[in-house]
Amino acid sequence: MIINKKNHIVILSFCLFLFITENIYGQSDKYFYRDTISIEKRTIELENLPFVIDTIFTIKILPENFKIDKFNFNRDAQTIEIEDDSLTGKRVEITYKILPIRREIFRKNIPQIRKDTLTQKQVVRIQKTQSKNFTDEIFGPKIERSGSISRGFSVGSNKDFTINSGLRLQLAGQLSDELEVVAVLSDQSSPIQPEGNTRTLQEIDNVYIDIKHKFAQATFGDFQFTQRVGTFGVVDKKLQGIRTSAFFDEKNSVNLSYASARGKFKSQQFNGIDGVQGPYRLTGENNERDIIVLAGTEKVFINGEEKIRGENYDYIIDYSTGEIFFTPKVVITNASRIKVDFEYSDRKFERNFFGSVINSKIFSDKVVFGFTYFREGDNQDLPIDISLSEDDRRILSQSGNDRLKASKSGVKFVGYDSTGKPAGQYRLRDTVINGNVYEFYEFAPNSDSAFYNVSFSFVGEGKGDYIRISLGRYRYVGPGNGSYLPVILLPMPELKQIGNLYSKLFLTKNFFLEGEMSISSFDRNRFSTIDDDQNRGKAYTYKIGFDSVDVKFSELLQGKMSLNYFERKAETNFSPLSRIYEVEYERNWNINQSLINTDEIIREAGFIFTREKFDTKVSLGRMKRGTSFQSDRVMGEINSEVISKLNFNYRISDLKSKISNNASNYQKHYFNLSFNEREITPYFKFEYEKKLDRGEKDTLFQSSFKFYDLTFGMLSGFIKYFDLNTFFNFRQDYFPVNNWLNRESNSYIYQVALKLKNVKDFNSSFDLSYRQKKYSDIFKQNGFLDNQSLAIKFIGRGIFFERFLQTDLYYEASSQRSSKLERIFLRVARGTGQYIYKGDLNNNGIADEFEFEPAKFEGDYILTTYPTDELFPVTDLKSSLRVKFDFKNFKQFELAQKFLKPLSTETYLRVEENSQDKNELNVYLIKLKTFQNPLTTIRGSSLIQQDINLFEYNPDFNILFRIIEKRSFSRYSLSDERRFNQEKLIRLRFKPLKEFANQSELNLTRNNLNSSTYSQRNFLIRQVSFSSKIFYYPYNNVEASFKLEFGKAEDMFPLIPTILKINSQEFSLIMMYSKQGKIVINLERTEMIVNQNLNYIPFELTRGYFIGRNFIWRLTADYQFANSIQTSLIYDGRMHGKSNPVHTATAEVRAYF
Repeated sequence: MIINKKNHIVILSFCLFLFITENIYGQSDKYFYRDTISIEKRTIELENLPFVIDTIFTIKILPENFKIDKFNFNRDAQTIEIEDDSLTGKRVEITYKILPIRREIFRKNIPQIRKDTLTQKQVVRIQKTQSKNFTDEIFGPKIERSGSISRGFSVGSNKDFTINSGLRLQLAGQLSDELEVVAVLSDQSSPIQPEGNTRTLQEIDNVYIDIKHKFAQATFGDFQFTQRVGTFGVVDKKLQGIRTSAFFDEKNSVNLSYASARGKFKSQQFNGIDGVQGPYRLTGENNERDIIVLAGTEKVFINGEEKIRGENYDYIIDYSTGEIFFTPKVVITNASRIKVDFEYSDRKFERNFFGSVINSKIFSDKVVFGFTYFREGDNQDLPIDISLSEDDRRILSQSGNDRLKASKSGVKFVGYDSTGKPAGQYRLRDTVINGNVYEFYEFAPNSDSAFYNVSFSFVGEGKGDYIRISLGRYRYVGPGNGSYLPVILLPMPELKQIGNLYSKLFLTKNFFLEGEMSISSFDRNRFSTIDDDQNRGKAYTYKIGFDSVDVKFSELLQGKMSLNYFERKAETNFSPLSRIYEVEYERNWNINQSLINTDEIIREAGFIFTREKFDTKVSLGRMKRGTSFQSDRVMGEINSEVISKLNFNYRISDLKSKISNNASNYQKHYFNLSFNEREITPYFKFEYEKKLDRGEKDTLFQSSFKFYDLTFGMLSGFIKYFDLNTFFNFRQDYFPVNNWLNRESNSYIYQVALKLKNVKDFNSSFDLSYRQKKYSDIFKQNGFLDNQSLAIKFIGRGIFFERFLQTDLYYEASSQRSSKLERIFLRVARGTGQYIYKGDLNNNGIADEFEFEPAKFEGDYILTTYPTDELFPVTDLKSSLRVKFDFKNFKQFELAQKFLKPLSTETYLRVEENSQDKNELNVYLIKLKTFQNPLTTIRGSSLIQQDINLFEYNPDFNILFRIIEKRSFSRYSLSDERRFNQEKLIRLRFKPLKEFANQSELNLTRNNLNSSTYSQRNFLIRQVSFSSKIFYYPYNNVEASFKLEFGKAEDMFPLIPTILKINSQEFSLIMMYSKQGKIVINLERTEMIVNQNLNYIPFELTRGYFIGRNFIWRLTADYQFANSIQTSLIYDGRMHGKSNPVHTATAEVRAYF
């Protein structure tokens, strides 16, 4: 099929129509699975797998894990052709992607009767059905596409009629010889961000159309906007909108973008804490904590070195809470300088972005020209999760750039309610502190003087008078001792603009001039014109020099030389969109943090000499900030391969700084020596820094320090069975005491990372970091204590004795900080939640936790947990063990195997503990008797599961004995909870006849909950139940079943135990037709008989059913038309006692591309 220009227009119009007319968000269309199958012949039929396979990625022979490269996959026939006959009888693991179509409704190849043209006899051939759907006509054969479009409706007696529609479409290919398209389209919104525990993120909400031409490119939807022109024209943001680029040739281009900015940029810096691997919390520009970090935007640096995200790398991050945890591969100390660049959303205002970039090279590349203009700002007329009154706007208009002025009182007098009781939650009190009288508000909802409702705002650590206990509950702690004030901070809409002009001129081959001019405007409050004279700032930079000039002073000094002079100035109010300088810019120039908002000018000259296996750099520079700060810097660096494979690096920096009448002398030395021989690299690092900050009378300030840091390490991959990465680090720190630098401490770090390889049926990795810090006597007298920390992670899996024994072991423990969790109930649409609100049962005007109850059908609340503000030092442990014995593979002792062959067992143990136990070895060594202690445990749980199977692999007869026991303890913000759950199960499955089968279960359970605060939620449940389900298969495509269940449950917690008798009957019918459709009918009757009438019966006792008779019915029907259209109908009904029936129905038609 030939695609002409008209087709291009139709295709582009179709894509744009889909994108513009729908509210598009991303949705992943990838379904990845793994399965183990046997190779009985060269052709492997995949009919037994539950889904239709779209793509085969890998085939590995088990247990060796050797990869098979020579195979052919027939997508239409759903078969794999193996070319190597010797693999017959082997078991293999296949990794594949499925189509979202169940196999039973997949269009099979149709037998067709035809005449042989030679013999004129009828022959039967299996011919693939060739069908064209409408996308073939639209897109043509060069477009790969996948996805679906759906239309349907939902209706019910307790819900409104709703039209449902969905679109998921992925396109990639050539629209023509010069036009390429890649598109991911969806109208299904997903608020879920990917988890930050992998190196590569699978973002399910990215939606875009990308059209490429030789001379142009356009992107519609979600894209990462990254530009760097010169020093000041730097932007790296997540956007949603349109981006267009025009390429006049390889050297001249124009880029225009207009989009909605998904977040704000912030660069946050903080120091680590000795022995604490996390969490380290990210905050907003005003230190606010209620932010969402945009997934994948963070860049984490430690001591200037960028780290890698992932459980098997350096750190993981929780994007919803903005918390970063470091793995045992990275040892965090109080000397760890942590810097994080990230984008975050605070959902205050809609935020827009416009960007234009021009790049050009002219006159045979002798002139390089670049221009950028970026504009990013909040739309003050489009607030998102807030509403601003006229009074709020007036306050904002009068506040200028002052954050605290843009606020209003959070105190509201509410007086009495209609019943004559105080309607508030806080009362006004006073106290005397250091002879001064202070008024404050106390949370006391049941008090006879609770006349106030109070809203609080976070204003920064040590800047407030209150601390937060939980949602809506704050406690007064005195002036300057808290983080909250009883005020409402009003959001200030911002507007940033920056224009940048860059040029570089090559006067000769090696001589160049480089210059850049930038102007920025940062309006911190668009509602106010006050302080607008502080919005604008300018910056410039220029550089002149010789680059790569051939020189020969002697045989040794023969190479290339570069010489340059550089100057840069930035005014106080200059404000770029992103961080434009190196990560440790302030430290590299010894900048005093109190001088951030001043003009800055840098002048620096540099010299570089390079030759084969050798280069050296020298620079001399001066920085001035305002009129009171000056820093002179001399830097030098040498890189050399001294002898073959022996690499040497040495850096030196000497800074002499003055601020007013104070002086600072800061020296830094760094030395690195490494030897690369095949797969082994031993190395040695030495670092020395000394900083002396002195006052007028030669007083040594507390900011002075000195340290020596030595590291010996080795990277090795040459050992046959494992890779090794290990090092030892020694550090000695000095700090001022009595106007003299005294030794503060000695620190030792031992780190080992091992990864097993080339061992059949066994995989493992081991990471260990141990740090010890010993303080000198003089610092011990000032209250400093020796400390140590240990971080361990082990993952191991083994298969032994020809799969007779299989084991999995996971162990991870480290020092962290942890907070109590707060349970928050969020309201959602009725029927989509898991909880219902029972009302204000204690008449305190607050929705307490115990007033929410789990619900099976009509839930309109969901439960979420959020960390509280206070962090406690803890030792965190996660460990699990799985052991499986399969005696059918017990071939070492044939006589024993003959009798034990039907037996298989599986044991699973899991322990998690988050503890403040001062004896950390109790946690590391898993001393269970010290776990789940109310005095030390923040959160803890243990689980043991034991399965004993008889004839596990026999589908006609098998027995399972199972015991599960779980214990847990949690300290929440308002209460402590202890849970115990035990289940004992005997399950018998047998198939006496081809048409009949039975599954019977005897279940004994115990379920206990003990809450320290909300005794109303406590229960002590014992339950015994028996169920038996009979299956009948009259035909291959029909399955009927009937289940009978009866039991007794008792809640022993009330003074008069609650006794519940249960009987249930369930009928199910499944019918397949033409391998294209399926009907499922379920009918259930469950009766709950209780011995007494109570206002509250635990959900765990009734399993969500109502007391009395419950009738539930369900009909599901699926049918597939042609090759790619699927229809489905779901009807649900239920009735409780004599109440009116509740009906809901959903119908859908879905077309697959």
